[in-house]
Amino acid sequence: MPKKPLAPNRPPRTQGQKIEALGHFAYEVWMTAEALAALKVDREPLDRASANAFIESGIIHARNLTEFLLCKSRREDSLVPEDFTTSWVPGPAAAVQRLRSNYRAMHAYVAHLSWERVDRTLGRPQVIEILEATLDVAFTWRDHLGTAASDLRLSSPFAETMDRSDQIRNGPNITGVVSTTTTSTISSWRIGQLRSSKDDA
Repeated sequence: MPKKPLAPNRPPRTQGQKIEALGHFAYEVWMTAEALAALKVDREPLDRASANAFIESGIIHARNLTEFLLCKSRREDSLVPEDFTTSWVPGPAAAVQRLRSNYRAMHAYVAHLSWERVDRTLGRPQVIEILEATLDVAFTWRDHLGTAASDLRLSSPFAETMDRSDQIRNGPNITGVVSTTTTSTISSWRIGQLRSSKDDA
C-alpha cells in the first residue's frame, strides 16, 4: 500500500526536537503496555468500569501509535517516521495486518459517537490482540532506529521508557520511575502506579 504524500513545507526538525518527540512516542508505548498488562491480569479480575477504562485508554494510545507507525497521518504537524529515518518499513507483517484491519474500528470506537461504533464493537479479547500487535510494531520501530539512527535509539527518555515498557508487556508488574527532560506537562512517568498503589493498600 503506497504511503500518502507528506504535507508540503514541513519544517526540518533539530536533533533536540527529535529526541523530545521520541519521548512522546515512548509515552504512548508505555500507556499501551500498561493497558495490556491490566487487561491480561487474571489474579485480580477487573470490575466492568476499570476494564472499560483500560480498554478505552489502550485503544486511544494504540490508535495514536498506529497513525505514526503505519504512516496514516501526513499533516504538517504530525510526527511521521520520515522525521527520524527514511528507511522504515512497518513490520512484522502479521501485526501490521491486524492494525490495518482494525484501524477504522479503533478510530470510531472511542473518539466518536458513530454508527460504525454501534455496528462493530471491540471486545476485550480483540482489544488485547490489537494492543499486542501495536507493541510488536512499536518495538520493531525501536529496533529499526538502532540500525538507522542509533543516537536517537539510545536517547533519553526514549530508551529507558521503551525498555521498561518491554518489561511490562513480557513480565510481572514493574514499579519504578522514568524521568523525562522534555518540556511536556508530564515530567515524571510512574510505571505500574495503579497496580502498585493497590498492592500497598
